[in-house]
Amino acid sequence: MGLATLSVFPKTDCFCVTDKGDELRKRQHNGAKQNGQAAPLPSGGIMKKRNRIMVIRKMSFDLKSKSHPFGLAKILTDQNEPSGEPFWISLTPEFMEPDGKQYAHLPVWMQHALSRGIFDAVVKLDNKLNIDTGDAIGFLGESIVPDGMGKTSSSAYV
Repeated sequence: MGLATLSVFPKTDCFCVTDKGDELRKRQHNGAKQNGQAAPLPSGGIMKKRNRIMVIRKMSFDLKSKSHPFGLAKILTDQNEPSGEPFWISLTPEFMEPDGKQYAHLPVWMQHALSRGIFDAVVKLDNKLNIDTGDAIGFLGESIVPDGMGKTSSSAYV
């Protein structure tokens, strides 16, 4: 199909909630926040000790008249898949510790292949893998991006 290689997919930082970060409040994401503004309002959700998150974007917000690092994040499931709606969370080191990197937009089928460590081969999965309408399947390879073909955009995401 001409999909791009794994190296094209971006990686993002992951964090884990520390003991001191237990019950750290999630904060609302409305898409309008900018660096230096007041910290977003709490959304009602909390993080528990050892919860893992994937940070999509980092910013600094003012909280109690002091600048603090925050991350726009998604919870990671036990299978290391991002889930739920994005939220802002404090990345202050006493509450969150770095916990590696992860591919940010890897389609589910590629996550399964990555977990098996098998590439450039046809692999029959143990369980049926459903791909629903609207699910991402990958990025097109650079040589077949549909730029200039009628009404298609130059985006390589399919």
